[in-house]
Amino acid sequence: MGISSTATIDCAALTSNYAQLKRITAPHCSVGAVVKADGYGAGMEAMAQTLASSGCSQFYTAQLTEAITLRAALPDADILCFEGPQTLADMQTHREYNIIPIINSAKQFDIYKQDAKDQPPLAFWLHFDTGMARLGLSAEEIDPKNLSSLPIAGYMSHLASADTPENNQNDKQLDSFKKIVSKFPAKPMSLANSGGAFLGDAYHFDYIRPGLALHGYASDARQQDTSELQPILRWDAPILQLRTLKKGDTVGYAASFVAERDMRVATIGAGYADGYNRMLQNQGKIDVGGFLTKPIGRISMDLMVIDVTHIPEQTLNSTQDVCLLGPHYTAQDMAHDLETIPYEILTALGDRVLRAYDTSS
Repeated sequence: MGISSTATIDCAALTSNYAQLKRITAPHCSVGAVVKADGYGAGMEAMAQTLASSGCSQFYTAQLTEAITLRAALPDADILCFEGPQTLADMQTHREYNIIPIINSAKQFDIYKQDAKDQPPLAFWLHFDTGMARLGLSAEEIDPKNLSSLPIAGYMSHLASADTPENNQNDKQLDSFKKIVSKFPAKPMSLANSGGAFLGDAYHFDYIRPGLALHGYASDARQQDTSELQPILRWDAPILQLRTLKKGDTVGYAASFVAERDMRVATIGAGYADGYNRMLQNQGKIDVGGFLTKPIGRISMDLMVIDVTHIPEQTLNSTQDVCLLGPHYTAQDMAHDLETIPYEILTALGDRVLRAYDTSS
């Protein structure tokens, strides 16, 4: 068996982030957890079980297959699937696995009603579109009169610009959401994602649905109450080989790096198939025993080469792994260098990156 790179999840940091989110919300507001896309790369089941042990009882997935997998890990939690039922068979699956349906469209509402003809109707959430134009019902798509006898669990919408607190779309969506739900029977409401959680009490309603904040990242670090968030993931990869290059030697595909002097380099067991983006050539920051360096030459599917010329030989001989993501270089830092968002960094971690869970704190 080969040596894998390892993403270690700090369960104490995850618990702390959840506690921080609970502190900033009103006592009547429940804090759920979005764990779609394999828990944003952290491992859905283990992440959800850690949060459940901290008191979290509402979990959200994107797809029904994720919800089924999560149900095996959390037999008693409320699990909601954002995409909602696409067919009658999907509704039966919601019943079988006790998944709470989210109704996003008139078509889905028809499927829901058809399922409920000959059996008790399932409690469900209605998702209204207030400006995202992605999933969700328009205000005109469903008549409140058709809901009087049905077990509505709540109403939700999704903020499009919560990561920019100054954007007036946030207030527009808040107003739109309140106007829409005022026409329907009074039920619990949910609007805020991670960014929305830090917009203030007006956005919290009865449930907030954080995802990224649980991983220790704020959509906008300028928002209040975000400073206590702690990144939960550290990514380490093995040193597979050390070698000496002579001036003029080349590194990697296309010989894009040419040594301008004699050098020491190390081959690292991680590449773009593991989620280390090729564009990080010459700019990624890698910690080798407390010394920072970067990849040189093209990053390969499985491997990369780093410059270790400035690192003492004693350190190299006693160091087995390097840190690719950690306190020295967070997912936010990497996202900045790649001109993207930390969501993409976290969810790009490949399947063959071993997930480990630190429960020591």
